[in-house]
Amino acid sequence: MKKTIAITTGGTGGHYFPAKALCDAFLKEDYNVFVFLDKRAYKYKHIWDKNAKVYQIASLGFKKKSLWHIIKMISTIKVGFFQSLTHFLKHRPSILISFGGYSSIPTVFASIILRIPIVMHEQNATLGKAHKLFLKFAKVIATTFPDTKNIPSNIKTELVGLPVRKEFIFFRNKQKEETSNKFTVLILGGSLGAKIFSDTIPLAFMKLSEEEQKKITVYHQCREELIEQTEDKWKKTKVDYTIKPFFSNIAEILWESNLVIARAGSSSIAEINTMGRYAFYIPYALAAENHQELNAINAKLHSGADYTLEKDFDVDVLQNIIKKTLDDKEFLKEREEISKISGSINSTEKFKKIIADIIG
Repeated sequence: MKKTIAITTGGTGGHYFPAKALCDAFLKEDYNVFVFLDKRAYKYKHIWDKNAKVYQIASLGFKKKSLWHIIKMISTIKVGFFQSLTHFLKHRPSILISFGGYSSIPTVFASIILRIPIVMHEQNATLGKAHKLFLKFAKVIATTFPDTKNIPSNIKTELVGLPVRKEFIFFRNKQKEETSNKFTVLILGGSLGAKIFSDTIPLAFMKLSEEEQKKITVYHQCREELIEQTEDKWKKTKVDYTIKPFFSNIAEILWESNLVIARAGSSSIAEINTMGRYAFYIPYALAAENHQELNAINAKLHSGADYTLEKDFDVDVLQNIIKKTLDDKEFLKEREEISKISGSINSTEKFKKIIADIIG
């Protein structure tokens, strides 16, 4: 008889991409898997394997401090709790794996009531707010980074890294033909793009010589409503650019890239390191618990990346990074090797084994 596992995950790429990687791994082993998503993530339900049962669960985060919002949030969580309870009673999972985010709250609470074992995965370098609420109910917390902050010493943890999608593993093992004249830059602004990237990054490329610009190919992930004004800036360069709100072949583009300019989301860092690419991070200044800055610090320590804080990010800082990577091939090669060594190629299997051991 097949064993059944449940997965709950939030709506940003840092939550649902590693959740998807784990889901795919368990489906391959012939488990039943059902997944709880919030409204944001449910829009992308088509990316999940057709054999996974995917459900939308009502949830609402604590983003506003008004009394009306708090009442609405509590009411929404109650709806999500009863939805989760219904699905649990129907599918009878052996375990719940939580990837965090406020959308996990009603599902984790339902699993506590039904005494379903809980395993948490913390993607970031500091424990998220949702996971803090239910720490004592977790069998184990799997972490992405060593020394994840805000986890009490009496809580069992296992360092597993971040599960990455199978297409990134595929391209990691693919031989890349080096061409001296081609230099590819990938710009990732997080799940919704980043306005500061659209405002600043093209200006840094404008300051390069025309000869340097002609060597460069840019893939820029940009927010939909910013595409037109961002493209106006790229048109003033000799750079060969492609600008989209979402790249479906991101693994292939990352494999082709020489430099990645990105927010410091945990999923982005894991995928960049899996591919062994040099990255320059600009952490999102308003990230909860300041987790992106902590992620960037860890990436610099362990994977050869560099970063600057958003308040210090300007055209000159970025131009220096571009020039360094264009001109110094040895620097780039050295950083790529460090990045690849730190890549999470076994994370999915490590995490899967911990879960399988718990459910016996």
